[in-house]
Amino acid sequence: MEPGEPVFLDIEGGLVPFFLTSVEERDPRTVVISLDDIDSEEKARRLSGIAVYLPGTRPGGNGMNETDLSSLVGYEVFTPQEQSLGLVKEAEELPMHWVLRLRSPEGERLIPLHEDLIVEIDPGRKRIVMDLPNGLTEI
Repeated sequence: MEPGEPVFLDIEGGLVPFFLTSVEERDPRTVVISLDDIDSEEKARRLSGIAVYLPGTRPGGNGMNETDLSSLVGYEVFTPQEQSLGLVKEAEELPMHWVLRLRSPEGERLIPLHEDLIVEIDPGRKRIVMDLPNGLTEI
């Protein structure tokens, strides 16, 4: 990301373009950005917590693209209570969001992939912990 490049903010369900005026990387997982037309602390506070997308990414699945998600194939998905839900067979993009196709002893499952549902991704142990709504795993 460089000053002058666009980013898109999810405002009331629509992606609104803004241009970067500055970019400061605090650590590998934290970037502080300044946006054109956001010139007061009050305006910035109103945007706090809003999803930001880079060009080429789409809403859903953590803002990840298909290449990023393919790296999850082979991971095992668990609930926070350590119940195994299955192995990731494929990441699939549906019209409104991404899903993980899992292989489990009970058969194949589709689980929505959204940042609010992910508790932890552990690449070293190839595991994902997800806090899914009640009843979703019984579908």
